[in-house]
Amino acid sequence: FVIIFISSCARVNDINKTQFSGKFMISQNNHEPSTFNINVDIYKNASIIQIKKPFYGNVLKIEMNKGKKTIFLPS
Repeated sequence: FVIIFISSCARVNDINKTQFSGKFMISQNNHEPSTFNINVDIYKNASIIQIKKPFYGNVLKIEMNKGKKTIFLPS
């Protein structure tokens, strides 16, 4: 059994960039829930998704560019 809670907000800082920030929590089989922060930057030809854990840093970073291969860090 998996429970996921998501909260987010969006903002447009300039005409070429949209940014989403949020948090989500995953709880599975009555184990301690894990909380993650997520940042999504969307540009005209590229997008960056960063999933972070508080006090740990980046857990996953995905870079997608139009016409190029998607990059997952760490791979």
